[in-house]
This record gives sequence, structure tokens and C-alpha cells, in this order.
Amino acid sequence: MPGRVYIGFAAIAGLVLDRWSACLAILVGITVICAYLALRAPSTGFAWPLLAVALLGVGGSFVSIGALKLVSEWLNGRECGTAVGVYTTGSIIGRLIALTATYPCVFPLVRGHWRFAFFAMRAPWNVLFLRA
Repeated sequence: MPGRVYIGFAAIAGLVLDRWSACLAILVGITVICAYLALRAPSTGFAWPLLAVALLGVGGSFVSIGALKLVSEWLNGRECGTAVGVYTTGSIIGRLIALTATYPCVFPLVRGHWRFAFFAMRAPWNVLFLRA
């Protein structure tokens, strides 16, 4: 579902990005994703989660398209290509590491509780970024 909304909203996000600055568009996208999180967590039934996931697609299109525009505005030539390559492959590698490390490494530590596994995977990054 978020992929379909993302694809459908990508052209609109591109048009909006042409009028706004990339930083403002990314901020709007992050705000919409936060609204997704606020609606998705307590939702029950079918309609609210569906609306929440649709918001994820809208916010995601602003963030991903805005990030590429921001890179193209800040960097030139080879630097731009390197930044886009790191941006594209970094998220894939991060997801791969998280998914492959969760079951064999984290689940035994949290005795199979999936909610604690999310917290355990995120906690080191929180400490790292709070210190920076």
C-alpha cells in the first residue's frame, strides 16, 4: 500500500519540490511520516491503519525525492554521483544487516519478544547520535 501511494504521489511531490526548497519539502515529509506513526500505533480496525499507511507513502515521496534534489543542489559532478550511490545502497545494506542480525543475535537476548527486539536494535544508535 505505501508503495502504491508513493508512486502515485511522486509526480505531485516533484511538482511541489519545484516550488518549495528541498529542505522545506523534506521537513514536510518528515512531519507527514510522524503523523503516520501517531495514527498507526493506536489504530484498530481497518480504516485508520489504511489511512496511516497512505500517509507513509505521501511522506516517503517527499523525503526520498527531496533528498535527491538536495544532493543535486549541494554537490556537483562526481560528488553528486557518489552521494546518490551511498544514499541508495546505504539503506539497502542497513536493512540487510538489521534483518539478518535480528533473529540470531537479538532474539535470544530478549527471549523472543519482538517489541523488545525493535528496542534493542535501535538503542545503540540512539546512544551514538545523542553523543554526537
